[in-house]
Amino acid sequence: MKAIAPERCTLMNLATRELAICQFNPAIVEVQGGAPQYARLAPIGVPHQVKHYTGTENRRLLLTFEMDAIGSSFNIDGFRQFLRTASLPTQQGSLSAPPPLLVIWPGLFKVVGQLTEPTWNYRQVSANGALLVCDVRCSIDVDEAATRAQSGV
Repeated sequence: MKAIAPERCTLMNLATRELAICQFNPAIVEVQGGAPQYARLAPIGVPHQVKHYTGTENRRLLLTFEMDAIGSSFNIDGFRQFLRTASLPTQQGSLSAPPPLLVIWPGLFKVVGQLTEPTWNYRQVSANGALLVCDVRCSIDVDEAATRAQSGV
């Protein structure tokens, strides 16, 4: 029986339409946030505080991508440059933000958000200085409205 390779996570910079297919699916996926937020009110004449719903915080995905150039043609430097471009503001100025990034992992999720806080861990470097094995931990601040629009919901 022939083994079927799983579909891989894909990233797309929606500002430049540049596409990056991950070498391996994320090793670690953590979802933070999405919790309701409340304000405590103290109405006159009520002996206790009352909670008032104010909204829901945005979700944040923490993803760890592993890369291994030993014996493969995967371009680690190209993927590094893609993530660097996706984490920098698109314009100069104090109100600028990173470009929207579409993250698709078939069968698991499809979200739009901004890439923040890429943290690189270099594990193996060749004698000539080429990066061979590394991983990067990224945060994706999910844009709920854009994610719903992208999903057609």
